[in-house]
Amino acid sequence: MDPALGSIANEFNRLALQYFALFVGPPTDKIAWLGRVEVAIAELYAAALRLPPTEPSEDDAPEMPLEDRSRLMAEAIERIGGDSIFYSFVFHPLEPTEDPVGGTLADDLASIYEDLYPGVELFGAGGSHQDVIWTWRFNFQVHWGRHALGALQALSALLR
Repeated sequence: MDPALGSIANEFNRLALQYFALFVGPPTDKIAWLGRVEVAIAELYAAALRLPPTEPSEDDAPEMPLEDRSRLMAEAIERIGGDSIFYSFVFHPLEPTEDPVGGTLADDLASIYEDLYPGVELFGAGGSHQDVIWTWRFNFQVHWGRHALGALQALSALLR
């Protein structure tokens, strides 16, 4: 087992669990909570950029149960004040004729959580560091990285 990969996996898992903890317990002040969410997403994004490429084994990472995804969306909406907070953005910013599309902060927050979940579960079950890192990096590259950027842009507009 590569100790460097173990250190990377431990640190990223810590950040993911820190993000998960934002959705536990009674709701707090909306603006203060959104500020903590912004920092957590920025830290996760920066850490994801540093995840090294690894080769996965044949083992599949667990998926978040659908009922947990539904609960998470409801929790995100409640914590941001009962509104999903709609915003617009350009999906392909390098396409000069691209029209803006819509997103919601609640969906971004839930999608990030959902995409971190398989790696956290795999890590907790003792999965190989290569598999765990591969899962987090792949999900970041194909899905939650865009949600993180959208959320950060929306949060910046809300909080400043």
